[in-house]
Amino acid sequence: MMTGSQSPSPTRSDSGLLKVVGPYQLLALGLGSILGSAWLVMLGIWLEAAGPVGTMIAFGAGAVMMGVVAACYAELTARIPKTGAEFTFVSAIFGPHIGFVVGWFLTLNLVAIASFEAIAFYLMVQQLVPGIAGTKLYSSFGESIGLGQLLLSVVLSVAITAINYRGVKTAAIFQSVVTYGFIIVVITVVGFGLGHGHMDNLKPLFNPSPANHPWTSIVWVFSTTTLFLNGFQAIPQAVEERSAGVSLRVVGNLTVAAVLIAAAFMCLIVFASSVASPWLALRGDPLAPAAAVRSLLPHGILATILLIAGAASVLKTWNVVVLMAARTLLAQSQAGVIPKWFSFVHPRFGSPTNALIFVAATSMIGVFAGRGALGPVVNMSSMCLGAASSLCCAGLIILRKRNTGSTAPPYRVLGGLPVIALASVGTLGMTAMTMIHSAQESVRTIPVEWVLLIIWAGVGTLFRAWTRSKRGRESPFAPP
Repeated sequence: MMTGSQSPSPTRSDSGLLKVVGPYQLLALGLGSILGSAWLVMLGIWLEAAGPVGTMIAFGAGAVMMGVVAACYAELTARIPKTGAEFTFVSAIFGPHIGFVVGWFLTLNLVAIASFEAIAFYLMVQQLVPGIAGTKLYSSFGESIGLGQLLLSVVLSVAITAINYRGVKTAAIFQSVVTYGFIIVVITVVGFGLGHGHMDNLKPLFNPSPANHPWTSIVWVFSTTTLFLNGFQAIPQAVEERSAGVSLRVVGNLTVAAVLIAAAFMCLIVFASSVASPWLALRGDPLAPAAAVRSLLPHGILATILLIAGAASVLKTWNVVVLMAARTLLAQSQAGVIPKWFSFVHPRFGSPTNALIFVAATSMIGVFAGRGALGPVVNMSSMCLGAASSLCCAGLIILRKRNTGSTAPPYRVLGGLPVIALASVGTLGMTAMTMIHSAQESVRTIPVEWVLLIIWAGVGTLFRAWTRSKRGRESPFAPP
């Protein structure tokens, strides 16, 4: 018998996950995933390419493009409210075989990003504690790997995994505290920079280099937004874990809002940094926002604050990526396309325990590769994300035609089929651009990211064969 001082136990979804995540926590998952380290480490590169106004134009256009893609995901989530995001959508529309390919390669994307965040966190800390690398152990991709670097990455990987092991409620609380705290701190520093800066520092508005036409550089920065405004999928991933009273329409609105807020944040960083310090001096700087405010207070205290905020930002993105990867594996296992071992959900915490262990172990492989692996990871992630997003948007067109005359879902993309088709074609084009760029970077060799894709495909093939031999059946997914 339950007394008045006791609270009712949270309900579980069909997947065994606890339904405990509220709307502000859902938004924190999406925002925290998008706003990783790019705002800090990429600004100098964007300014060098397109200048401050050119970069803001590119992110404005990127917000429109990725906002439409997010809206497509929001409608798919309203129609198919199951964890697994892209894997679940594609399996339901195109069948288990294509669903498995999408789900498996998106798992690679998420594992690779977890490695990326571990390396990025170390780079942030290295700026604050220069001697943290410790004794050199070996070299990878031309970069030295130190004992301190590996220990820091391994300890934090265990900590992030432990947070997720304790369940989505713990992970969501951590995410909310760090995400909203991070935004408050950065906006405060940015406001100080704006108050002590000069509008003349914005001039020239575009990159003055005669070698590149301004619009060429703007298009390139725009193309990077398909990666740097990604991560909104964290909200659809947690759809089964939303608390009572959070409707599918709210989930859809939050998915799109995460992209638009993140794009506005990026534009604010560009503008404030370029006003705080002459932006021409920030071009190519590896930590341009910190450099922009370093001289505004004694001892570079504002720069130090931004670096600490950047490190915290990496942790929140790392947390969400692990959460998403584990749920993608859980969905694949429960659908019968990878071994049942991944289906285990902790009876108390409601966390996909075995999937979390797998994500932690595989992401450590990238950590041991070191900083030199960042370029291939970015390219590989862009390929996986772009291809999956394009297929999901195309699938929404099929789903709409298949369900003509049925009750409208609680969330629909404004503009209808033409807008959805634009999202599908646009993301496919971005994927092609990434593959071409990757091939051009490795003229006489097979690109590292392609090798990784081939190896991962081999592992997935073995998992798929093992699963089919054990279960002797296909995925239970049926078209909605």
